[in-house]
Amino acid sequence: MNMHQLSVRHITVTVRAVTATALIYTTTLGAQSLDGTPLSAAIEPHRHNTSHSATNSATNSATNSTTNNAVNSTDHIQASNAKNNVKNNVTSGTKNSVANRMVNSVASNEAQNVVANNVVANNEANNVAKDVAKDVVQHSTHHNRGTVLYHNATVIHPATEQKITDGWLLVQNGNIVAHGQQRPAQPLPAADRYEDLQDQFVMPGLIDVHLHLTAGPFRVEMVNGAPTMTLKGDAEITKYHAISSLAYGITTAFSPAGEPQANAAYAKAQQQGQWLGPELFYAGYVFDPTPIVGGSVYPSDPAQWQAEIARQKAQGVRAIKLYGGLTADEVAHGIAAAKAAGLQTIAHLDQVSWQFAADQGIDMLTHALPTSAELLSGKARSAYQALRQNPANQRFIYQWFAYVDYDSQAMQQLFKTLAKQQTRLDLTLHVNELFYFARELEQRYPDSQMWSFHPQSRKSWRGLMAAPSYDWKAEDFRLAQQQMPKVLELFKRLYDAGVPLAIGTDLNTSGPFYLRELELTKAAGLTNWQVLTLATQGGARHIGLTDRGQLTLGSRADFIVLQQDPTIDLQALTQISTVVQAGQAHQVSALRAALTP
Repeated sequence: MNMHQLSVRHITVTVRAVTATALIYTTTLGAQSLDGTPLSAAIEPHRHNTSHSATNSATNSATNSTTNNAVNSTDHIQASNAKNNVKNNVTSGTKNSVANRMVNSVASNEAQNVVANNVVANNEANNVAKDVAKDVVQHSTHHNRGTVLYHNATVIHPATEQKITDGWLLVQNGNIVAHGQQRPAQPLPAADRYEDLQDQFVMPGLIDVHLHLTAGPFRVEMVNGAPTMTLKGDAEITKYHAISSLAYGITTAFSPAGEPQANAAYAKAQQQGQWLGPELFYAGYVFDPTPIVGGSVYPSDPAQWQAEIARQKAQGVRAIKLYGGLTADEVAHGIAAAKAAGLQTIAHLDQVSWQFAADQGIDMLTHALPTSAELLSGKARSAYQALRQNPANQRFIYQWFAYVDYDSQAMQQLFKTLAKQQTRLDLTLHVNELFYFARELEQRYPDSQMWSFHPQSRKSWRGLMAAPSYDWKAEDFRLAQQQMPKVLELFKRLYDAGVPLAIGTDLNTSGPFYLRELELTKAAGLTNWQVLTLATQGGARHIGLTDRGQLTLGSRADFIVLQQDPTIDLQALTQISTVVQAGQAHQVSALRAALTP
């Protein structure tokens, strides 16, 4: 049954469980148990079959270098000069690609024959070549074993707004060990394998900081004789969504809520190479009075709070999630209890204000729905409070924006507090858009473009997005859509204030929704460079990771290869040809071919 056909008010559970408000709070939570079945080893790393033979290349280097620097030497002084010149090249380490290419060349039998044949007339020059060969072999063997060189690409660095034409990345053991730009008449660094990217574009892998990857489709099931919401997941659905998200360039993700066991099982399977998908970091069950199978918990006293937080921590969560049904006292207690346990806190709030949570030390806030009356003032607050008397009335998700004044003292104080404390936010702007345009989702997102969704989720996601507006009239949608500029302005105000922002989707697959989030972020007033920085470095910062989000020395080798330049047009992100994750390359065509429900 589609969710827009449900009048959730008629489900007799609790008031919060039966209102469409609860559906907003529970957009995509869920759980599953994983069977650990390896995905068919399946998807071979992307290869252009342009690998060079190190031996052949080295032989050529030996022939040219030895002939030029040694054979023509006619006395001891010239030979010594040649020796010093070459050794100076060796000393420069990995920066000198000529030296690197001589490594295997002089060491190989063929190269030695070339040296012997050409320096027979000059023993001193021959000794020079042997000395240099020994030095270069030792250097190259130590630095270049197991390396892959990705070259002939424009390398994009969003955080510094730089584009390096003819750029290259040297990858070893899943990390970037060198990077640079090929110069005219300068050979490439030595590597075990070469990947010619054929003038494509390379940028860091994308990070989705709000991906409920292990959630299943929303449904209502009978539990103990009563209808109860559930988002409990399914292993096959999770496998599908993990691969489709990776195919969209998502190499890392954060799940801000979900069943800890399911998230932990996925994370382990993915790290061990059994499953393909983004590397996942996660929070646990939401703390909320709304009963959700596989989604929520609601401790009744401080001892139970402490016990539940300890259970979730033991299952690898990075944060606990506080939800909109909690009172201010419960939010404050949750923040304090989590900090005492060494965990962070993330919150999706409603009546409790962002200012209150920030004052208590919340680490992360999510969704562009700061819908507390406490952030309004004067007559606007009174009028808004009157609208909130009916808990079934979900019009508040756009009406708050009609009443808010971003220049008011309350909002200015909020911006300052969030910036000062560096509270991290993901606003999921496209979720507001999905709510406000709920009757147009089939036109905006036709099934033919929804391959990123598992077929079971493909059938239900629109109904879930339409649930809050089940009783809206045409005028309500018109008024809601008029508020989208105000939603975007909130994003820009926060950005300009220095509040750390990142990109998230709030679904169980990133799919086209990630790109839509980037487009709305640009529409808020950011440049393509700034948008791409939030999608990469901003995401890493949001999760607390320092080894990714940039293509720098020592960074994890997470990057995507695109046919077009995303700094010119964000639509280029629909033309990803290859995804490299921790040094392992995957063709997008092969990932999509593996999407069998």
